Amino acid sequence: VNQAADYGLLSVRHLPLAVAIPIVAAIGVVAVLAIRVDRRSALAVAMVVVPLVPVSNLVPIYRAAADRYLYFPLAGLAIGLAILLDSQWLARRRAVRQRVLLAGAGVAVVMGFACLERQKVWASSLALWQDAFRKNPASYTAASGLGDALREVGRLPEAEAATRDAIRLSGGRKGDPWVNLALTLDAMGRAGESREAVARAVEIDPRLRDPASRVRSLAMERSVADAWARLLEKSPVP
Repeated sequence: VNQAADYGLLSVRHLPLAVAIPIVAAIGVVAVLAIRVDRRSALAVAMVVVPLVPVSNLVPIYRAAADRYLYFPLAGLAIGLAILLDSQWLARRRAVRQRVLLAGAGVAVVMGFACLERQKVWASSLALWQDAFRKNPASYTAASGLGDALREVGRLPEAEAATRDAIRLSGGRKGDPWVNLALTLDAMGRAGESREAVARAVEIDPRLRDPASRVRSLAMERSVADAWARLLEKSPVP
């Protein structure tokens, strides 16, 4: 529900700390009880907990929340559910177990269709960032990605608007949206404004003077870096 390519605080804004802590504590108690009842549950709990430790922001990381952080933990959850279905209590109640298995299969089918629908969002950069910005309009990353995607498909006025949103949301302190704005303005034939955006981008982030290094550090796609390098040649900065 409301999955997005960039969350920021979107995914937890409805969950105050006073509510989150009891939830985590309750899950911990359930995990301990499950292990005491069936030692196999230790594997399931470990597969949920261990992969989450590096991305739990005990040491702050650049991306606070992301769907991909849950891939391994969901495998642990699946193992836990399999152990539950294999429990002696359920095995002694054959009719109940059959109904539970059928319900589980039904849920899996529904979630499978939901997964297929979600893949449509990832079919292109434009679809992805349109979805992300619609769901999280406070996201600088989503606005910047949308501006870049719109520029790539030639929808330049919309690209300019989205990129200016990204600049506003970042407080004007990020260089990459200024890069995209400069490229967009240049493509629109607004050379003077483009030169101003180039100068502003380099002023904010001097590393942008070397597009090749940005590619090597995985901070910029090669196609963008090549276009940016050509623009730097056209609009040299001191």
